[in-house]
Amino acid sequence: MSDPLQTYSWKDPRSNPNDRALACHFVEDREVNEAATAETGVQTYDNVLTIHVYPLGQPKSDVAHEIERTLPDGTVKVSQYHAHKYGGPLALYKAGRTAESTGTPLRDLPGMSAGTEANLKARGIHTVEMLAEMSDSASQDIMGFWALREKSRTFMQVKKENAPGIKMAAELAERDKTIDHLQRQLDELKALIPDPEKKPAKLKAA
Repeated sequence: MSDPLQTYSWKDPRSNPNDRALACHFVEDREVNEAATAETGVQTYDNVLTIHVYPLGQPKSDVAHEIERTLPDGTVKVSQYHAHKYGGPLALYKAGRTAESTGTPLRDLPGMSAGTEANLKARGIHTVEMLAEMSDSASQDIMGFWALREKSRTFMQVKKENAPGIKMAAELAERDKTIDHLQRQLDELKALIPDPEKKPAKLKAA
């Protein structure tokens, strides 16, 4: 069984803050370069990178845009408009980063079963944040959608409210770790310094 496509959450920075995020994934494919084929007499191809954008959980409703095309001679032609517009997810894709690395993995949602996780990933949903952002129109394709989405939204709200406390706990733990390290260094240095109250042992006469 092949792994599902890596899908990233994307929101147009020019959109309304209340607008839902969209999903996108990238596809690299070959396309015949007619001019090069006619010149060489051998079927010759370009490598084409395309982005597919669609509502979260609805990959069948995608719109595709060419991002860049690599010609047989190595020349890369970039669609500057689309490369800039989708720069965030494009950078993640080129760096080989997964959607999970940018959000909360689905498996962290309490009660998430392996089957449900696989069903969501097959529809391009890889994180709890993406699940929480899904629109009502995706409900007909996912069993138990309403309960899942509500649970994900509650989970994210609790995580947001607890974030300051979690951050403080992490900072305190790091502080304690640093103090322990410094104390060990101090103890090692003290062990190297002679005790002034301790008289040196007398040498026995030969």
